[in-house]
Amino acid sequence: MENNRNNDSYDDGAIYESTRNISHRENSSQPRKKQPNQNNLATFYVLALVIAIVLCMIIFFVVFQAITSSRPRDTAPLEASLPAITPSVVIADLPEISGVIRIIDPGAARMEIFNVESSTSYSLVLREDTNFLDQAGRPLVLSEFSAGEIIDTRFNRETTVAHEIRKSSNAWTYRERQNIRIDTSARTMTIGNDRYSYNENLVTLYNGRRFSIDHLIPRDVITISGVGRYVWSVVLIQGHGSLHITNSDHITNGVVEIGGTDIYQSLEETTTLHLPQGTYNLVIKGDNIEPYMRNIVVETNQTQNVNLSGVRLRTGWLSVQVNTQDYQLFINNEERPAGIPVNLTFGQYTIRVEKEGYITSEETVTLNELSLGVNVDLRPVMRLGRITVTSNPPGARVFVDNAHIGDTPITRSFELGPRTLMITKDGFISITMPINIDQDAEPYNYYNFELQPMPVITPGIPLPTSPIGPTPTPLPTAEPPQENYGFFWGIGD
Repeated sequence: MENNRNNDSYDDGAIYESTRNISHRENSSQPRKKQPNQNNLATFYVLALVIAIVLCMIIFFVVFQAITSSRPRDTAPLEASLPAITPSVVIADLPEISGVIRIIDPGAARMEIFNVESSTSYSLVLREDTNFLDQAGRPLVLSEFSAGEIIDTRFNRETTVAHEIRKSSNAWTYRERQNIRIDTSARTMTIGNDRYSYNENLVTLYNGRRFSIDHLIPRDVITISGVGRYVWSVVLIQGHGSLHITNSDHITNGVVEIGGTDIYQSLEETTTLHLPQGTYNLVIKGDNIEPYMRNIVVETNQTQNVNLSGVRLRTGWLSVQVNTQDYQLFINNEERPAGIPVNLTFGQYTIRVEKEGYITSEETVTLNELSLGVNVDLRPVMRLGRITVTSNPPGARVFVDNAHIGDTPITRSFELGPRTLMITKDGFISITMPINIDQDAEPYNYYNFELQPMPVITPGIPLPTSPIGPTPTPLPTAEPPQENYGFFWGIGD
């Protein structure tokens, strides 16, 4: 803005000067002066050059910082105060061992390794001139090593100062794998079609802490390292937690659903679920509850408990109608007021209705709606009496109310009251008579029949005008009859 004002001033001056010179030339023959115009242009060019140089320096500094910051650097400087390794030490003369990195502590300049074969731990001291190398011998920095890796190292056994730490060229690694089949009894791991063994010295790490190999499931993401056919280390990258569901016995036909997974299964078959670490939406449904929803956070090697004792139950009204009065109503063996609807949670219930002199009614119903009505028809108790029927000769067919009940001799029970008894036998005269069954006690309701043969019809002799058969007899009385009716003896109640 200042430059613009300067230029404007410069232009105004030039115009003014030109006007003055024109006026002067009218009075004089001297030429116009141009020196002030040339000085201002030179100043402008110098300022533009300075600004361009400053901008170039700023751009160069920004690019240099971006390049240097992208290069990997160690997370913390090694102990600069410790003396460097003396040049007289020959690294090749030091013994070499292999081990699994358990702990890396840059702040303390230490690395703990474990030799699986010898079951020996070493705490190595790291110096500023400790050589960190990859399998091909190329230089690395400490931050490029991680717990669980297998290394070859040369160090001073007396001072445990590490002179060289190299990523082992004999080791293999399967990174971030799932569905690893682990047989803890045989101590084997199957990765694809390859089977490897491990022993009690297996190094397991999760966030720098050991864990039990028994806790792994196929969904866990792990990195496995080993030498030859043996596994030396297992690093858990993404583990799982457990979801434990309790107090679900009162839920009818319950199901559990985990959002974001394929889990949708019966609640009766579910007590503990294994889930990868993360946040999930838990939904539990049942015939007798309102849907239960909750967000849960699953952490590795942690158990999340879900108690369903406080879920909201769905309820309905159960009404029992009975065809008589003065009865007792029981629902699940608990007596309830007769004739009054009962509010119950959804589910199955056993209804029992009792009344003296009536047959007890019992049935099971399912309450799964707002209102359910049940009709109960009580029937009076049936009082039975027993009858015994014999005949001479035996083997006669016996009918009660025209229903064949068997052949003589026979004993049967019937509901008390009047009946019609009939005895038939081929070649003998049939007998039909009314009886009254009124109690079940000996010797009442006992009937013995003397069957008469059918009369022989002789040609030329007229048939009798009166029907052949027993004379009508009165109903049995409380005392056994003493009179012989000729065709049977009847003893009735």
